[in-house]
Amino acid sequence: MTAAQLRTLRRRCERRLAVLPISDPLNIETFAASIAQRRGRPLEILPMEGVGGGTLGAWIAIDNPPRDLIVYEAATSALHQEHIILHELCHLVCDHGPRAVGSDVPRLLFPDLQSDLVRGVLNRQAYSTVDELEAELLATLICERAGRGARRTPKPVCPPGGFVGRFQLFSE
Repeated sequence: MTAAQLRTLRRRCERRLAVLPISDPLNIETFAASIAQRRGRPLEILPMEGVGGGTLGAWIAIDNPPRDLIVYEAATSALHQEHIILHELCHLVCDHGPRAVGSDVPRLLFPDLQSDLVRGVLNRQAYSTVDELEAELLATLICERAGRGARRTPKPVCPPGGFVGRFQLFSE
């Protein structure tokens, strides 16, 4: 990616950031709830051990019933969990589409769900696409705006068990 493309991407992220409801200190549950409400889809955020390979988080868009699921690595620090969750939420904010991966992934991650209900999993191991870079940059900008810069020690947002929450925010 060229320097000009990176500047364009940064400006796009800053425009998105300007209209996001970011609190200081950052409250992941409130932020996630606002995204769920904006999308008109329930959103669940769940910890998992060993999410898979180099992937530490995933957004799964489930068709029936419509809902979004974000899973994140439970076996990492609370600060890292927060950033993983923010990264996945930023895919939703940026209206990125989930990418489908092998048909066995939904079955392995969620054996209690029918594989055909899971539309896709973002299986990422490096920032090799513009979508990945955009989600990572926006997540970092959110942390900066919420006072998570180098001068302040962030207070972890995930309770000791790691569970963040479930959001059902719209009338049916």
